[in-house]
Amino acid sequence: MRERDYPLPPNEPARQAALERYQVLDTPPERFYDDAVTLAAALCGTPIAMVSLIDNERQWYKSKVGVDTTETHRRDAFCAHAIMTPNMPLVVNDALVDERFKDSALVTANPHIRFYAGAPLVTPEGHALGTLCVIDTIPREITATQLTALEALSRTVASHLEQGRHIADLERLMLAKDAHVEELKEYSRALEEASSRYREQSLIDPVTNGPNRRACELRLEEEHQRALRYGAPYALLTIDVDNFKDVNDLHGHSQGDAVLRSEEHTSELQSRQYL
Repeated sequence: MRERDYPLPPNEPARQAALERYQVLDTPPERFYDDAVTLAAALCGTPIAMVSLIDNERQWYKSKVGVDTTETHRRDAFCAHAIMTPNMPLVVNDALVDERFKDSALVTANPHIRFYAGAPLVTPEGHALGTLCVIDTIPREITATQLTALEALSRTVASHLEQGRHIADLERLMLAKDAHVEELKEYSRALEEASSRYREQSLIDPVTNGPNRRACELRLEEEHQRALRYGAPYALLTIDVDNFKDVNDLHGHSQGDAVLRSEEHTSELQSRQYL
């Protein structure tokens, strides 16, 4: 075969994107997939079986029995042809007489493939990610019963892949939720601090930095309720600055504010307690 001489599905970009969403490439071995290839080899009576996934330019084995390699170039992969027909398996009885595969490195060299049967692993959206395949080093045929069993087993493997994707998606959602909750907590703390600062500022007169009318009314209400609760009398004392209105009338309110802000007047006002 020539360099890069392999077929591409018409929906290859979407298929590749689907494969990557499963986040299964280059993951460690798992018992389920190991059991699946062992069962496939036993059902079909072949020395080799694998769960093969077709990546950009490689074929990667999630699980395998009968071979030592973990991946090959896509141009040599029988599975690269099998994914072209997601709805039906690919069977090659003798690779040496098949124009598609007779020059493949997997046929002319180790593992010297002669027989191949692969059932595509298809997502719910119809993307063929790879195959569950069985391989032999001698020409042979596969029975209808064996092929039916291989297809059924491939659907089970595809379902397990889908389940793993859902679990991974759920884990990501939980992590995102936790991060969002922390963000909300931080926002809530900041809001409480801002609210507290605003409440304090709303009770302070901006000119004198002493309690304003609202603060006095709140305190008066507190003391009134306290008096009612304990049945105790209370008194209210108000203090006025003599002739201060004359300052405002004569010099203007801005000058009057300046007088109130002066250290002498401000310290005097802040030192007085109101009831």
